[in-house]
Amino acid sequence: MAGGDEVRWDAVCITARVPNHAEAYRKELLRRGPALAALLLAVSDPELSGVDVANDGVSIGSGGATLNALLLVAEHLSARQAMREASRLEQMIEGDNSVDMTILQAKRVLILHTGGTNQRIPAFSLLPGTHGAAQSTIDLLMANLGRLAKRCPPGLFVVSSQDSFMGVSDAFCERFGQAAGEKGSVTAVALARPLEEVALKYGAYQLGPGGEVRQVLFKQSLAQLRAASLPGSPETTAMACGVVFFESQAASSLLHLAFDPAFEACSYLGIDNGAAPRGFSLFLDLLASMCTDVEYNTFCPEECGMRPLLWRATRQLRLKAVLMDEPSQYLFVRSTRDFVQLLGTLETAHSFGSYLDPPSEHARVVNSVLRNCQIAKDAIIENSSLDNCILEPGSVCTGLRRLKGLRVPEDVQLQQVLLQDGRCCLVTFLTNGTLGQSWQQLLAQTGLTEEQLWRANEERELQTARLFPAVSSLEASLSPALAWVEYVQCCRETPENARRASLDLWRRSWSAALTAAERLSLQQLATRADVQAELQWQDCVAADSNVLRARQLLLLQKDAPIHHILEDEVRRGRTGLFDVLDAVAGAGDADLDVCARALAQVAELLALMAGPEGGLRSGSARNPQWRAALQGLGCDRTRAQAVQQMRDVRSSWIQDGPVALMRAARHYEAAAQALILRAVATCSQFIHVAPAAPSSGWQVVESPARIDLAGGWTDTPPICYEHGGAVVNLAVRVDGKRPLGARCLRMPNQLELVLETWNKDLGPDVPPDSRACECRSLADLEDYNSPSAPAALLKCCVLCCGIVAVDGPALPEQLRRAGGGLRLCSWSALPTGSGLGSSSILAAAAMKATLAAFDLHMDDESLIHAVQNVEQMLTTGGGWQDQVGAILGGAKIARSGPLPLRVLAEPLPLSRDFAEALEQRLVLVFTGRPRLAKHLLQNVIRQWFSRAPEICQTVRSLVSNAEQCADALKAGDLQKLGACLSEYWAQKRVMAPGCEPKMVRPLRDLPGLLGFSLCGAGGGGFATLLFAEGNQLQAVRTALKEMPGLEDAYACAASIDHQGMELRVQTGAQALADVMGALGRNLRTTSDTEEGGIILNRMAPVSVDLCNFNLARLFVAGGPRGVGSKHESPAHGRDEPHRRLRGLAASALCRILGQAADPIFTP
Repeated sequence: MAGGDEVRWDAVCITARVPNHAEAYRKELLRRGPALAALLLAVSDPELSGVDVANDGVSIGSGGATLNALLLVAEHLSARQAMREASRLEQMIEGDNSVDMTILQAKRVLILHTGGTNQRIPAFSLLPGTHGAAQSTIDLLMANLGRLAKRCPPGLFVVSSQDSFMGVSDAFCERFGQAAGEKGSVTAVALARPLEEVALKYGAYQLGPGGEVRQVLFKQSLAQLRAASLPGSPETTAMACGVVFFESQAASSLLHLAFDPAFEACSYLGIDNGAAPRGFSLFLDLLASMCTDVEYNTFCPEECGMRPLLWRATRQLRLKAVLMDEPSQYLFVRSTRDFVQLLGTLETAHSFGSYLDPPSEHARVVNSVLRNCQIAKDAIIENSSLDNCILEPGSVCTGLRRLKGLRVPEDVQLQQVLLQDGRCCLVTFLTNGTLGQSWQQLLAQTGLTEEQLWRANEERELQTARLFPAVSSLEASLSPALAWVEYVQCCRETPENARRASLDLWRRSWSAALTAAERLSLQQLATRADVQAELQWQDCVAADSNVLRARQLLLLQKDAPIHHILEDEVRRGRTGLFDVLDAVAGAGDADLDVCARALAQVAELLALMAGPEGGLRSGSARNPQWRAALQGLGCDRTRAQAVQQMRDVRSSWIQDGPVALMRAARHYEAAAQALILRAVATCSQFIHVAPAAPSSGWQVVESPARIDLAGGWTDTPPICYEHGGAVVNLAVRVDGKRPLGARCLRMPNQLELVLETWNKDLGPDVPPDSRACECRSLADLEDYNSPSAPAALLKCCVLCCGIVAVDGPALPEQLRRAGGGLRLCSWSALPTGSGLGSSSILAAAAMKATLAAFDLHMDDESLIHAVQNVEQMLTTGGGWQDQVGAILGGAKIARSGPLPLRVLAEPLPLSRDFAEALEQRLVLVFTGRPRLAKHLLQNVIRQWFSRAPEICQTVRSLVSNAEQCADALKAGDLQKLGACLSEYWAQKRVMAPGCEPKMVRPLRDLPGLLGFSLCGAGGGGFATLLFAEGNQLQAVRTALKEMPGLEDAYACAASIDHQGMELRVQTGAQALADVMGALGRNLRTTSDTEEGGIILNRMAPVSVDLCNFNLARLFVAGGPRGVGSKHESPAHGRDEPHRRLRGLAASALCRILGQAADPIFTP
């Protein structure tokens, strides 16, 4: 629980009247994990053995309970300190068991009182949390106390668990911390409340102008409180809260008090020495002795008892109170009536942590399961499981266990309380806390007597009245526990004669049973209740609700968040959600998006169970044990079997610890990705391949890059079809050039695939890179879906073009049928991780070139969808906007909707003047750091599958901003375009926190900037800068030199490519001329001869002309100077590299001669 705004307590001690209650609450806190406290203790009030604490026990009070707990904490902390300072043997020899009286210095200690005989059962109530979840008041209390304690020095907090915070402001924490920082200070929390609200109900502090407490008042009349109103506010007073802080010196004073012989009877120390329990009040005695206006004679009217001792021990301490800024954030939940009133004030969803079928929009339902129930307006149900019940207006049900057919009358409150002997009671009241009658009326109409309700020495009040029969079960319709429910109904009968008849029938039916049954009072229930069983029942209802709600959210409420349910299951140590997620994923009639989300939630559940000890969330997912199951997900007929196979492997791995859990999570993410691939494949119905006119030679495709202006992330599967996407982007040339392309040559006589990638970064001093991959069998293609495999992208392109299939006949046979092998080369002049859509654009270019080489053609829409299949095959999971941005020229907005996935692009016509103005104001800056798209993508998809509210809202905003951006482009509005671009970047930062490197932030502060965004997913790559004035390229280059962390950055001009991706045919002669020309330029202009060698190696066996023949011959004869260079090459003098190049040129010349068919080449 300890987070950035919290502290880890050195010790937390829970107190209760009954030993097993204290232990039950300790176990409940222990479930929050070790981050809560280094030491977690429980202690009950010391009582005489054999005494019924509900009737005869002498309470030690809240003050005595505080001393008792503080003594226990000091003993344990002293023992731990001694263990650290000495060996176990030394301790045994010395026998040192004393308490270190300075042990509380520099320690943060919390004493948590869970209440006396008038407490709620259990003391921890559930309130609405975020995203429809329920959260315990103890969790709220601990979280906000942690924030408060962080601003305070070490010391002791004494807190009532019946009070809590919805939140605490930074300003209040700061003011409280300042007041608490004084040495020896005691500081309390107070609320400014109207006098009428406090009078006769609560305690209050009379405050001085500096916050000093003048008096502690308890349940005073309105007139008395008016005299103690807040300075400057005559109609309000400082209501006392159950939070008090003792600075370490004041806490040490309390510890010394615990060892005073006069106070030993307040602790187990005195009881173990044979003393009778004695007690005092924390507020009315201890804190009252510290008030400035309290005098000895009024505080100690008699020179006996404990007050004179308290006066002398604590008078030097001074009490202050700090008022909360927002009193509504403080919670009092000391009774069910408080709970009902609190729910009425909270502006939140009516149902939280609950499953309702059918749903209800009127009732407040907390941590419950309700099936087929009729729920009237303003009814409240908590921690209950009901079936086919009727709950009338204003009724309250608490802790009802799997009851059927129950009718709860209007304004009646029912609470089922489990007892330690296995029986239960049904506490029945009207919601005003009574049975709606005087005691005389009740006794007269029921036939009960005072002697049956109270003992002789007891006050005639509700707390002590033995009204509620202890029964073994409430399920029987004739259970005496239901007698009071029927009694209320009888009392409401009209007319009078009907009411009398009903009451007469009630007496005949129930009087004897009530008389014979053991009946308990509220005071007895408080000590005899089985708190552990009550907390377990809360947990049981939560488990049932989570399972049912998870299924409901997956199948019916697809836009609702689910992560909080998973977190709750893991926190409670349960695994029941696996069954429902498996069932949903394996259902044959479930939609693909539902199945994929169910598998993704299994992955999330496993990762939460693994925790930080599991390692990194992302990683490989190709273990052979999972392979068959992952393959089986590709078919509806085998999906259920595949899910079962995965379940079997998971059941084995789940026993092997956190690392195995995280590995299993990765495989479930791969399973979800497999179903996303199937969903994306529905776009295949929009792919049409047509014959093209026969053409020989190299099929060359040149392509612009794209810059995204708005809407990115909404094109990403599954967002693009589950929500719908809209993206605006622009086809651009970088520094006037198309930086991406591919070419393909069909080789009729060579039945193999030669796949080659060529990269030459636009940046300075970046060496070129070339990789070739030869595939002669299908085994060479099996790693197509591994992005790091050689030429993986090109392999996927060839497969998606349908030239070959990995599950077909032998590769040479498939190529023979297709018309020959192929040589496919892609190139990029952009740095890796540019964010300009390189991989998808290269896929489009490669597919377009490959199809043309085999005399086939796709229109633009078909090619857009085909590339989407490539991205999914490659498991990079990218969206569709990259290929749209480059295949189609100029500006456009593209949209997608529900499955089947179809992307429709709308061109955005730009006027010539606006296009020129836009080009002059656009600057691209490579940040020097590649963007990490896949890492960011995986996190976004996880958040989307969990339906994190901030992600869902941002997706809606992204689509809206894209439409506004399209309008800005059509209107030629640069100001609005810049605003949309900057808003887009703000949205990206919400989608993928951490996508903005620190060194990039100064770019946003450049003068005259209208808009800014990192391209693509962010994290690095290129940035798009839109300026108010044109021709800013040189100014940006100058500014980059002064920006720390951007030493490797460089700026480029961006011009709009209005044509988009283009195909041309290159003859063998033209191809070789280009190669040799490039080689010549290289040898004349660069000192690095490696590029020249790479160019020569890339020469394919093609037909050539005399020009190329003579050029190659000159290279062989003379090297660089032989081509007529007037200046000595920078490479001159390095003879060995030149000899190597001449050798390569000679090899090229031999290939040329070998291919020559024209007499011109005859020697």
